[in-house]
Amino acid sequence: MKTETGLFPSAKKALGQNFLVHEASLQKIAGLVCRDTRGTVVELGAGTGNLTMFLARVCARVIAFEIDERFILWHQRQQILPENVELRSGDILRISYQALSAETGEKLHLAGNLPYNISTQVVFHVCRQRPFISRAFFLFQREVAERITSSPGTKSYGILGVISQYCADVKKVMDLPPAMFTPRPKVYSALVRFDFQQKIEPCAVNYDFFVKTVKASFSQRRKKIINCLSSYFGRKKPEMELALRTSGISPDIRAEDLEVKEFVVLSNCLYKALGQSGSPSSVLP
Repeated sequence: MKTETGLFPSAKKALGQNFLVHEASLQKIAGLVCRDTRGTVVELGAGTGNLTMFLARVCARVIAFEIDERFILWHQRQQILPENVELRSGDILRISYQALSAETGEKLHLAGNLPYNISTQVVFHVCRQRPFISRAFFLFQREVAERITSSPGTKSYGILGVISQYCADVKKVMDLPPAMFTPRPKVYSALVRFDFQQKIEPCAVNYDFFVKTVKASFSQRRKKIINCLSSYFGRKKPEMELALRTSGISPDIRAEDLEVKEFVVLSNCLYKALGQSGSPSSVLP
């Protein structure tokens, strides 16, 4: 791949750009994405158009979003994208999947080699709009993929994993070495599938409060969950202990040992006990 004076604009480190160039992997990913649909696929971050081109071969329509105007202008000049691709300028952290779903007339299928620096934010954004999404295939740094798919009791298990696994059935599909990308990253990447069709029981009565509860529980990883909740919500320990015991959770346990369903039960109990007054004393980023 050449630089801005040649074939493509150069990757911007500030935008977390690392482009997948290995054709066999691109073909495999496109096949996985489009296996369950012959309709529209929404690509998050078109970049050089490498994945876009392969998606266009097997899907009826591709709506590709790109925030870097250099690539938008380059594609406009080169006109290499197939007719079934619509390239849109836009911030993938501001996409309304409800509007896109209404536009296409179906739940969405998403794909993307996500910028490393905003990949977790994209997951939270997508999870919050999950009613309008069917499936997603995203490329992450392998460490982030492990956090998304990790199990309770492991070092990688935390906020990202609990929220992802509540919203979707998640599975790491394949690893990709640095040599398959340009510029070459320092770490491995991994493809993760999100299936948003699952139905979690029990269900969180308030999704935003569920997220708040998970953040509160992991706010001080090495401490017992009762201390984390008490500090985060600004409530006395006896009140938090009652909520925990009502939820069937020991006050002495740590957040990384709780199952996703236990977080849901705890969230529902706290929401009932604290209601709208359950504002945290501090907000995690």
